[in-house]
Amino acid sequence: MPGRSRRPTKSELEEDQFVEWILKAADYLRQRALLFIVGAAAIALVVSVFVYVKSSQADAKKEAAELLGQALIRDEAGQPAESMLKLGLLTDSYAGTSAGDQGTIILANRYFAQGEYAEAEKLYRSYLDDPSPVDILLFAARSGIASCYEAKEEFQRAASEYLAYAADNVGSMQSSIALMNAARCQRLAGNREARKEILRRVTREYPKSPVAARAQNELNML
Repeated sequence: MPGRSRRPTKSELEEDQFVEWILKAADYLRQRALLFIVGAAAIALVVSVFVYVKSSQADAKKEAAELLGQALIRDEAGQPAESMLKLGLLTDSYAGTSAGDQGTIILANRYFAQGEYAEAEKLYRSYLDDPSPVDILLFAARSGIASCYEAKEEFQRAASEYLAYAADNVGSMQSSIALMNAARCQRLAGNREARKEILRRVTREYPKSPVAARAQNELNML
């Protein structure tokens, strides 16, 4: 009949709803355009900071390695004072890098050789705070601490430090060496039975260690 409105079909209704959704979406984006821009800028900033940090870390590692090399060259050239200055700069400025960790142990060894046991022990202990210690450097640090006690004739305390390392690192070759060092300290302290027990531990727990034969020889002489 003329004048009577036609009911929209299902397809037309769906099309109208889609158009309405598009318009709402466009309006939403317009209203929040600034938020999206700021968010994108923030993400870009985070990415750039990450890249900068990684680049800085790479630069630091390279600079630390170069400084360690310079220190070792000075030492080989018979310039121990200059070498120690380089090592001091290395440990102060590049702590946490591989070269910085090595420099810490080397500098501690230098102080120990000069009889400055307090400074040496301080540096050895500083390496113990490393969240990811390297086995051989950790052994050097713990042995260095024990050696400081031994040099001050605190033999029982030194033996305890060696034994503690062996207990914390069961099965490693370094532990067998630590036990032998503990046995030596017990000998110096005059503790014959304690020394024998430690030597027996070496032969029993580390029969394939390079120091096992020496431990047995010392036992045979007791």
